Amino acid sequence: MQRLFCFALVMVGCLTPGFVGGQQADVPALVEQLSSADRSEARSALDQLSKLGEKAVPAIPALIDLLRSPDPQVAVYAATTLESIGPSAEPAAEALLETVFNENPAVRRAAIEALQAIDPDPEKMEPVLERLLLEGDATVIVPALETFAEFGEQAVPRVRDLLKRPDLAYWGVVLAGDIGPAAADAVPELIPLLDNPEHELRIKVLIALGEIGPKSAAAVPAIVQRLESDEIMGARYAAAFALGSIGAKTDEANRALVDAARGEERTLKKISLWALAKINPDQQRVVKYAAATLVAGLAADDPQVRRFAARALADFGEHADLVAPALVAMLKDADPEVVGNALDALASIGPKVVDRISGALKNPELRHFATRLLYRLGPEAAEAVPALTEALQEPVSDANDAAFRVETQMALAAIGPAAAPAVQELIKSLDSDDSDIRGTACYALGKIGAEAANAVGPLRDCLQHLDPAESGPVWWALLQIRPDDREIIQAIAPRLIAALEQPSALVRAEAAAALGNLGEDALPALPRLKQLQEDPDPMVREAAGQAVRKLEAGSDS
Repeated sequence: MQRLFCFALVMVGCLTPGFVGGQQADVPALVEQLSSADRSEARSALDQLSKLGEKAVPAIPALIDLLRSPDPQVAVYAATTLESIGPSAEPAAEALLETVFNENPAVRRAAIEALQAIDPDPEKMEPVLERLLLEGDATVIVPALETFAEFGEQAVPRVRDLLKRPDLAYWGVVLAGDIGPAAADAVPELIPLLDNPEHELRIKVLIALGEIGPKSAAAVPAIVQRLESDEIMGARYAAAFALGSIGAKTDEANRALVDAARGEERTLKKISLWALAKINPDQQRVVKYAAATLVAGLAADDPQVRRFAARALADFGEHADLVAPALVAMLKDADPEVVGNALDALASIGPKVVDRISGALKNPELRHFATRLLYRLGPEAAEAVPALTEALQEPVSDANDAAFRVETQMALAAIGPAAAPAVQELIKSLDSDDSDIRGTACYALGKIGAEAANAVGPLRDCLQHLDPAESGPVWWALLQIRPDDREIIQAIAPRLIAALEQPSALVRAEAAAALGNLGEDALPALPRLKQLQEDPDPMVREAAGQAVRKLEAGSDS
């Protein structure tokens, strides 16, 4: 939700008249401005430096200092500015690699994207990565590796190198599991580790092989051996999970799982039943029995059992009536991982859970989770529009209420045109003094599009009393509702062109998509849109490519 939310808000703070047409200051002056106590001045300097590309090289030492800022937003902007400099920012590579281990996920992701753009020499980075993995705290390393996993297949050679080193193999296994199916080439290095004397490593290897899925088929005989004879029960749990995730249809795998399911150990029984249901989906009796057993597992005292049960139930969508109530109840669990797994399971079940989730909007303990889930379902959550509309009628009396209203409006935005019945309540948010509430209301109205025609008048009225610096979301919403209105097009085109330079990939993509529909007024953006067809972000590349094709086709006709 944060990525979409940033588009609604960035137009408030960045698309000001000065931003569009102002003159760029020289680099030394901008570097000096970075140290300003005024946050808006420092941010303005970062914005301007990010547009200079290689010309901003003299600012690298100052940007390295800002990477260590306790303010996550400052660190993100510093990283994205280094990303815009590209390979010439290699002196910052070591600091960026350290920043990948930052506790803030947005900072980690920005650092990763900057490193991708810089493409530093791996040999120079190896000692730094080794030090961070050997000396770092696990609470920092694990989320950092999750961010590294976003490299996908590109990270697999690094995984294979780590797996060959006894002192770093554990982290290589963790990274392989985070990457999932794209780490298939690492399976040959993972299989020998199933005989490692360290049981924690064996368990992690089994889980990683399961996360890789069917491409781990070569490991099935070794996994069956772990299920049948490993001295550590946790390893047997992981082995059953791996066989189910791989979809091991061999006779030996089925036999071992049936034996485990008939055994006395309750947790192993649950996991083995799930695995058998995964491997044999046509056997309805097995599937239903496994689903019922996993629902019971949600109430287990052991949080690991609850986590697995919540996650595994995602595979039982056709039995939504049985599993959905239990999953909704798990949203109150004290373990955030259990809650996250329950949300994932509910999202995978899809529209069948909408009615139940709609009811959760009235529960103070569940309403934030409900909006998050409905947002994830997007258009599939259309049946929840009446409940979301009713939620908007709740008064905003504190910060928690304001956050809920923002989340509710973002859920309506994700639903799109089918959220039209909420237009009148969204219009009321335009009068809010809270820029987050006002901005997300504009975003939702824009996503509803032509069906939000009743909002055109209130949106225009909103422009009369808003500071020009805060009018970006209003103009954007008007453009989505009235895409052929010349006045709106002429007002928004310069703002959208400027937005193509924003560090946020979502903002660049949304701006490119909008420009593609503006015709001749967007032709000045054509050179930049062509450049964005090579943007590091696939979402931006696709939007820019579509915009270029539309604009070129229009200019030829």
